[in-house]
Amino acid sequence: MITVPILCRVAPAWSVGPFHWALLEALEVFPPGSRLPLPALADRLGLQRPRFLEEAWAELVRRHAVEGRDFLQADLAPTGREALRHGFGLSGPVQEHTRTLAFSAREGIPAAEPAPPTPPHTPPLAAPPRWAERLDRERVVAALASQHPELLPEGHHLLGFRVAWARAHAVS
Repeated sequence: MITVPILCRVAPAWSVGPFHWALLEALEVFPPGSRLPLPALADRLGLQRPRFLEEAWAELVRRHAVEGRDFLQADLAPTGREALRHGFGLSGPVQEHTRTLAFSAREGIPAAEPAPPTPPHTPPLAAPPRWAERLDRERVVAALASQHPELLPEGHHLLGFRVAWARAHAVS
């Protein structure tokens, strides 16, 4: 098993649902004054009731993803652009945490349990393992979920991570 400290940037976030996406996309594509009203847009999208779009619009206003309350005249706020680009919007402060994560030595598969303590005087790895370049967001999220679930509770998102390979160890 290989253990390695990883600095994680985590924040509470909201997911961009299909109705949010439709509204944000409409704001990006159509300039103010050239958009359909929400009931007409709902009809164009094949929705029986505009309530779904109206609720999504109210949520976008509440989350400051748009500038202005009137859909016909509003603009995308920077928060809305980021949400449209990434599929989620931040709803709280970004926090940084460093945790030691454990992976299988051969394949880099996240361990099911937290990393065991590193015995004293254990030298760090001479070089990162072969799988180091394949350590992506998906694997780090899986490792956090099984080893430190308190860092990614429901409604939180891993924004980025940095791996401290110089402090990685092989442990048994």
